[in-house]
Amino acid sequence: PYIGVWDQNFPGIFIIHRVALELFGESVLGFRLFDFAAQLAGLAMIYHLARTLSGLRGAGFLACVCYGIFYYGLGSMHTGQREGFIFLLLLLAVIIGFAFRHRPWPAAILTGLLLGFIFLIKPQYGLNWPVFGFWFLGENYRKSPRQAFLQLFMFGFFCLIPSLLIVLYYGQAGQLRELYRATLWYNFAVYSTWPALHAGKGALLIQQLREIFAGKLFIFICGAAGAYLTLRAAKSPEQRKLFKVLIALAGTGLLAYLAQGKFIPYQLIPFWGVVVVFAGAGGALTASRLRGRIIGASVYPVLVMLLIATSLDRNLIRFAYQDCFRSFEMAYINVRGTPLEGNGNASFYLAARYLARYIEPEDQLEVFGPYPLAAFLLKRKLPSRFCCVQHLIFLPRDGRMRPLQEQWLREYESAVISAQPKYFLLADPFPDNPFFNLRARSLKQALKEYFPQLQRFLDENYQRIVVIGAIEIYEWKKDRPGGAGSRGAGSGGSE
Repeated sequence: PYIGVWDQNFPGIFIIHRVALELFGESVLGFRLFDFAAQLAGLAMIYHLARTLSGLRGAGFLACVCYGIFYYGLGSMHTGQREGFIFLLLLLAVIIGFAFRHRPWPAAILTGLLLGFIFLIKPQYGLNWPVFGFWFLGENYRKSPRQAFLQLFMFGFFCLIPSLLIVLYYGQAGQLRELYRATLWYNFAVYSTWPALHAGKGALLIQQLREIFAGKLFIFICGAAGAYLTLRAAKSPEQRKLFKVLIALAGTGLLAYLAQGKFIPYQLIPFWGVVVVFAGAGGALTASRLRGRIIGASVYPVLVMLLIATSLDRNLIRFAYQDCFRSFEMAYINVRGTPLEGNGNASFYLAARYLARYIEPEDQLEVFGPYPLAAFLLKRKLPSRFCCVQHLIFLPRDGRMRPLQEQWLREYESAVISAQPKYFLLADPFPDNPFFNLRARSLKQALKEYFPQLQRFLDENYQRIVVIGAIEIYEWKKDRPGGAGSRGAGSGGSE
């Protein structure tokens, strides 16, 4: 990462993806299986925490059902994302912290390493370091202030270990500059300056709060009621401590979302995950108090049905009972109500299937688009280290591209032109996101505006052979009889 392939994500997610590739192979399905296994482990932790919080097994069961519904409701785009893994690692850190509460050194070391790795996934979640630090300090200060501060120091040291190892790794490779440019410089100079709204911070905060609770008001009410009930029902010091820790994690999850300012649903997983734990605990406590009455028997199914009705998109409900056991193409490519031009995943899958019939082992492929799914499916390395074009053309808040971005644009152009790939895929339109700070909403327009040499190279040397949904496929035409090769689609066909 950052050397052979440029990306602005921090190193933690690359490590997770490497583990997924090693365990399940190089496929989209393999990664989905990895995420499925991770979420199953998360359900076990959710069950344990909800049961501990309330003292009821039913709380764990209900919390698992609620979280499963919530996570499924995120859809394919917002599952398998960084916050999904961050939430599970936070739960594991909480469980370890309580399991080793009488053994301060293992607790400090293990939770420190976990939280340090979470920081490597997204630095915003370093907000959890003080949460665990105050927890450990309060746990042991009365017994021995010296031991409490030593444990705190040990915890802080091991929080830094994962980052220090990454710095050492890139330092030995002589690539610290690229690590800095991709992760720190780009994020602070460009990515973190979004959104470029002129409404002011107050209006931005209102917009963020609206996005947080859209479609999930009922879950929040259940979670808030559950938090109140669990606090009142807490009998042991362990339950009260767990309550405080989970409330703090919900707060840091919300703060991390607000700090990012992107309004992306998966960024709220750590916040809503904790809310769901409280919702399960509160539902079980309510049912236990109403046991023996008619309403008591209906609390569980009514709560679950309301969660489904309020948090799931109707298309996801339809997919669950109608499409999920159909063939891959019927379920994922022919999405009901979505034209192929607006379905980026389907377009890339169909484009890869089309090219698989003609592409030779020595042929190179370039994907000028938001992500190179077609190249991944065809197992082709890209000509340049820049795999996602949109990251090169995002603008800082002032709308002016930085000199280093200009340098990267020229590097990308030079690499693609030098490689002379046989096939050139142009993915258009750009994914619809109102918070991208761009001058061009169309990648075809961006190609002309930001990459004039590449546009000229494409015009002079390539011919469009087919249009598949949102993908235009161009083929190298020089020294090839008939211009477009064996298919002879000189005027540009469509599928």
